[in-house]
Amino acid sequence: MNTQEIFGKIFDYKLNGIDSSDRIEIEKKNYDFSTNSNSEKTTFESGIKSIDVFTPLTFGGISKISGPSWCGKLVLEMELIRNFLKTVGGKVIWLAVEERSREWQDILLEFKECNLAGEIVSVLTKANDSQEIFSEALNNTISLAEELAKNEKVLLVIDDRVLDGEIKFFPNLQNGQVLTLVSCFPEHKNSENLNFDSEIILNGKLAKKGIYPAVDVIASKSKVLSEAQKEVTAKVQKLFVNGNFPDFAESETQAQRIQNFLTQFFFVAQLYTGKPGVFVKKEEGLKDLQELLENGFQGLDPKEFLYKGNLESITETA
Repeated sequence: MNTQEIFGKIFDYKLNGIDSSDRIEIEKKNYDFSTNSNSEKTTFESGIKSIDVFTPLTFGGISKISGPSWCGKLVLEMELIRNFLKTVGGKVIWLAVEERSREWQDILLEFKECNLAGEIVSVLTKANDSQEIFSEALNNTISLAEELAKNEKVLLVIDDRVLDGEIKFFPNLQNGQVLTLVSCFPEHKNSENLNFDSEIILNGKLAKKGIYPAVDVIASKSKVLSEAQKEVTAKVQKLFVNGNFPDFAESETQAQRIQNFLTQFFFVAQLYTGKPGVFVKKEEGLKDLQELLENGFQGLDPKEFLYKGNLESITETA
């Protein structure tokens, strides 16, 4: 079938339609997961400050996002998909694992509310499937990603439960056309051996405080930072560690300002927050964090920095 007709539909591990009679016919390969990928890597600008500055995502690379579902992980993934589609205009594939009957359909309803469901092709497995089925699903999904990447960029989201714990590397996918994001839950260990470019770790204490995205900039890490990003990351991490992150004392106002500044409203959550989403360019977020570290803004209440896109919007209203 025409690859343009597969979006908004769900397929099984053999790429047979689940919610339709469609079948995806592509050349399927057996990938070697034992050798490193040498893809040329380019950065994807997500518009999310805490990701673009501290844990950037790369085409030609593989990154992970890890945290309990109640920390806003799905919403963060949805925002990444939305911004990918808006700024890159590529294709999205999600290799999912369903815990209970119709769980994935319920998730797709959330995507539909954000006008995203029709832009995603889902490959669905079951939580009790064998490792052989998971492996076939992974191979077929990567084959599909490679086919689509011949013409445009692809965001490939993979549930870590389909991964074999022995996998160390992903194959070279279309010379940097594919951005691979592994969606992890802390209790799963299947992705521990993977060679990630960036690891986005969510923190439950931040979520309970209403800090979203709940990215833990101490636990998160990246191998693809520029020198300026490394410098900002080191300074913020030192400030947070000294301030007893995430439970900052009332006197730790600079740490509070920076943590609050890393919050932002998401486009996909506007229905619930009533606030329009914000897209922050990486260079602007980096520059603002450098200024925050240098100047401190001691005269401003840390609460003024909550859910603001940039420093200019804060100083204008102060």
